[in-house]
Amino acid sequence: MAKEKKPLQDLFDSIDDHAEIRYVRENLIVIGWSAKGTGFGEYTFRKKEDKWILDSECMSRDSVKKILGILVDKTPLVDEE
Repeated sequence: MAKEKKPLQDLFDSIDDHAEIRYVRENLIVIGWSAKGTGFGEYTFRKKEDKWILDSECMSRDSVKKILGILVDKTPLVDEE
C-alpha cells in the first residue's frame, strides 16, 4: 500500500521559528529563516551604490520584521554577556 503524502502545509506547520546569519561580506548579508506555518528561505541584503536593498523573496515587510525580530531575540546583547 502506498504511503499517504501529507500536504505541504503540514510540513510548514511543523517547522520552528528560526533565523540565523548565514553569510556576511562587505556588500552582502544573507539571513536564513524558517517560520511556523509559513516555510523557510533566505533574505539577502545587498549594498548597491551606497544604498542597502533587500531581496525578501516576495515576503511582506511585516514578515521580514518578524524574522529579524526572531534573530534579535536569540542573539545575546553585549550588556547581557
